Amino acid sequence: MRNKTNELIISNKLLAQNLRRLHYLPFVSIPINIGHILFFWYNLSEPNTLEHTWGNGIIISHAVLIFIALCIWVLTSRRNKIKSERNSLIWFAIHIIAFLFVLVGVAIVVLDQLVTPAITPYILMTIVAAVLFLTRPRYTFIIFGTAFLLFYFTIPITQSDPAMLLSGRVNAMAATGLGVFASILSWRRNRAAYEQSLIIEDQQKALEASNMELKKQAVILHDTNATKDKLFSIIAHDLKNPFSGIIGLSEVLKNEARTLDADEMENYASIIYDTAHQAHELLENLLEWAKIQQGNMVFAPKTIKLKDIADNALLLVNNNAIQKNISIENEIAEDIVIEADENMLNTILRNLLTNAVKFSNNGGTVTIFIAKTKNGLQLTVKDNGIGISAGNIPKLFKTGSDFNERGTANEKGSGLGLVLCKEFVERHNGKLWVESEEGKGSAFNFLIPCNMG
Repeated sequence: MRNKTNELIISNKLLAQNLRRLHYLPFVSIPINIGHILFFWYNLSEPNTLEHTWGNGIIISHAVLIFIALCIWVLTSRRNKIKSERNSLIWFAIHIIAFLFVLVGVAIVVLDQLVTPAITPYILMTIVAAVLFLTRPRYTFIIFGTAFLLFYFTIPITQSDPAMLLSGRVNAMAATGLGVFASILSWRRNRAAYEQSLIIEDQQKALEASNMELKKQAVILHDTNATKDKLFSIIAHDLKNPFSGIIGLSEVLKNEARTLDADEMENYASIIYDTAHQAHELLENLLEWAKIQQGNMVFAPKTIKLKDIADNALLLVNNNAIQKNISIENEIAEDIVIEADENMLNTILRNLLTNAVKFSNNGGTVTIFIAKTKNGLQLTVKDNGIGISAGNIPKLFKTGSDFNERGTANEKGSGLGLVLCKEFVERHNGKLWVESEEGKGSAFNFLIPCNMG
């Protein structure tokens, strides 16, 4: 298939080259031929003489050349508008014109024999046709071979001297051979040039494709390194610190339990619980993120009652919401169902709700609601907390981002939750985005198509 395509491309390029070469021929040929016609017209001899017959023949021959030049002008003047399906017809026309061009040379030589034994017109027309026209080799032999045969058998009509006849035929044979050689050489050189240009073009395309692939691999490598650095950072700091706090507080309880009153014990227990909960949440995100990176995260969509998923996520963040006196309102109707992966959807809602509570002020409100759109179901987790600046919004969903803001109660996070949310939403062929204004809260929206492939 590729070879056929290349052959078609080369053929079209050779055709275009032919038409470009021939385009300017009429502007040179027509004035010259008109000049010859006028010259012979004003110098015609008396009727019924050989010179008169010769002159009329020359005038007619040059008129035929003008007609051929006009045909070439018509053919080449619309070369940019010729449709590709007509290329075969154009090739046929070019070969016919090339043959007629050489044939006129034969006719002029036959007429010239009335007054001169020279065969210069045939030699000239043969060489010009060979250099000017790009003809396919198999047709080159037909064109020049047929013209020579016509020359060979028609020249005796006007030339009876055996010596002149032999000389003319030998010279015509040499001119024909030279014409065939020049024509085939011109064809092969042009064809080889176009074949080489196609090879170079293919190599450039392959090089561009390789460069694009290298760029993609570089981006993937950069993201992988960013992920690795992020995970190491989380493990080294975010995951280590909670356990250090738990160990420290546990040691205090172990050593001073008998000296602490009930309020102090409750305070220490509350801190240990919050710290352990934070570490557990982070560990869950880390494990889910590791599954994604290893390609072990199974995507298993099924029909889910959305309110049940939202209620389950609310239970996980309820304790933190109570501590900050934050009201969470679930406005999802009982009858709303969605085609989604249950585990992924749980993780998305848990992280979005955790985020909303984290950045809400004491006494704030977090609302979950849903809207049906023509593209699917859009679920929104909205808070009236501190909001996010426009410059920081693009950093929220990037693994390698250093953006990590503390919550309103100085809660610390890894920044991994929103990255997970984005991964899971995109796995559903959906999209995740945020609308936020500093001091006025944020709305995290994610859209999941109703029909997933």
